[in-house]
Amino acid sequence: MPDGLAGGPVPAVIYARVSTEMQATEGGGLDDQLRACLATCERNGYTVLGIFRDEGFSGAIEDRRAFQQALAAVPSGGVLVVSQYDRLSRDAIFRLGLPRELSDRNVAIESHSQGRVDVDSASGFLAYAVDAVFSETLRRIISEHTTEAFRRHRREGRQHGGKAPYGYEWGEEKQLLPRTDEAEVVQRIFEWAAEGSGVAKIASRLSGEGVPRPDGSSEPWLDISVKHIIRNPVYVGRVAHCYEKRSRAGRSPVWQKLPPDRWTIHEGKHPAIISRELWDGVQSLVRARSWHAPTNYGHHFLLTGLLRCPYCGGRMNGCHLFTPTGRYPVYRCSRQVHTHTCRGVCRSARKWEALFLDDLERILAGDAILGQTWCYGMPQRKNLPAEAEIAALEAQQQRVAGELATGDWPREVLLREMGRFEARLERLRASVADAEQENQGEQEPPAVLSGLREVLTSPEVPMARKRAVLAEVVQQIDWQNGALRTTFRPEVYATTDET
Repeated sequence: MPDGLAGGPVPAVIYARVSTEMQATEGGGLDDQLRACLATCERNGYTVLGIFRDEGFSGAIEDRRAFQQALAAVPSGGVLVVSQYDRLSRDAIFRLGLPRELSDRNVAIESHSQGRVDVDSASGFLAYAVDAVFSETLRRIISEHTTEAFRRHRREGRQHGGKAPYGYEWGEEKQLLPRTDEAEVVQRIFEWAAEGSGVAKIASRLSGEGVPRPDGSSEPWLDISVKHIIRNPVYVGRVAHCYEKRSRAGRSPVWQKLPPDRWTIHEGKHPAIISRELWDGVQSLVRARSWHAPTNYGHHFLLTGLLRCPYCGGRMNGCHLFTPTGRYPVYRCSRQVHTHTCRGVCRSARKWEALFLDDLERILAGDAILGQTWCYGMPQRKNLPAEAEIAALEAQQQRVAGELATGDWPREVLLREMGRFEARLERLRASVADAEQENQGEQEPPAVLSGLREVLTSPEVPMARKRAVLAEVVQQIDWQNGALRTTFRPEVYATTDET
């Protein structure tokens, strides 16, 4: 049992946690927990060394930053104070192992409402174990009820809540109602789109007329705002559920937006702002324009996904930096873009690619590796995008067939979707067959290969093949001590030793 440092006051570390951001900002959850923990420390004469809090983290996650910091901050002979045991975790297995792990460091766990954890006695272990199992069971029940509520909302054509879409406002009965001034803007946006205007031109016209943006500001409209309005079926009286819950190891799950062809769309209960004919016409134009090849502004990023950020170790992807003096290709950390957790700077794409190519031929020995990669690595990779799209379309086709059998949707709409899927599948299967015929003549290695550098710098070699060759040879590229350090895959070193 902890007895303090050298017989003095017992040091204590306080930990508090809430599961949602709303609890952290609006509710009194964190404040109530901290008051209870401070009262426990004052009652027992503990010396508080630090207070740690996790705001908006599920108890099912073990790798919480503040929680790990609290565990590390408790010294030998100290106490970890919480308001309730379930603040530690709602995972039963982790909860049961935590007291023994801390007891090895002579650290105790104490709760304001449940007392000190005592797993050495049979009754104490039983009480703690029952509470751990009950906490995880309650978490699972809440998760199941939430998932079922979302499914019911989908079937009933209801929104999940949150901010009302542009053009609507929430009514007294939690139903979407058109907002007159914004609904007129939505109607004009769709009419301009039906006339052939693109999102950039529509945004420019709205900005020129002084129409406030969806966030209420007077700043110029963004192209992406217009695009979201044009692609949102809520304006035709439907509800689109376009997010999918993705689990992440050691972190809270995240809702990721799906591509439009994977959205689940139901008839809503709110009034429409535009007609079905206008919606169908605009979506036909959108689909016709969405098949153009994306521009790269004249630069292909050879090292995308292979470069590692020198600041945080995250993957660096290629993008263009727009400045008043011009447009520059750079590599940027993905964590800086998506999670804003990295403060690294952009790196010149041309400079880093030149450094990599200058050093590559000196390190990588032997043409046998390149011959094996070039001839046997590419045919297996060549059709992967088309085959993945075929599998996705077949899954959608089965889903539409199931809806056709249930009769929940208009039959003519589903038949039209089935026809669109069949046409796209036919084109994809034909392209895969053509690619397989081309691969028949690529099974023999080239007779003479001057080196990997020449292959990667040749303008005649498609960029897809260059990246595939690199993916077969290079594992990652780091910036260390002012120079690029290339890490090759283990099989490359094995082949080099043989040669």
